[in-house]
Amino acid sequence: MIKEMEERIDRLLIDKGFKKEWDMIYTSLSRDWGEQFAMKVLKFYLMALITSEIGEYINAVKKGLGAQEEQEEWADIFIRLMNIPILDRFDAQKAVEGKMDKNEKRPYMYGTPQEGKR
Repeated sequence: MIKEMEERIDRLLIDKGFKKEWDMIYTSLSRDWGEQFAMKVLKFYLMALITSEIGEYINAVKKGLGAQEEQEEWADIFIRLMNIPILDRFDAQKAVEGKMDKNEKRPYMYGTPQEGKR
């Protein structure tokens, strides 16, 4: 399911011109500053967009705009999050499944003072 969403979001990024924007940012920065720096700036740009969407979700909750608005803002967060594996060209589904496998083997309440206590 994640792979299908990733592919659909990738098509949207192309069709709506966002990947062209990424290319312009990357090309202009990499020319003077190098490819590694350009990629880092592009990732920070995507993280800023994700943060913006989180802020919109928070406002929807705070203002009591209702479930439909909250769900739309949550979807925007998910869509923006999926920009990262698209940019980095990694399989988001494989990454999530691998992390879930790892988390399922961890103890109860891992990473908290209650770890292992039931």
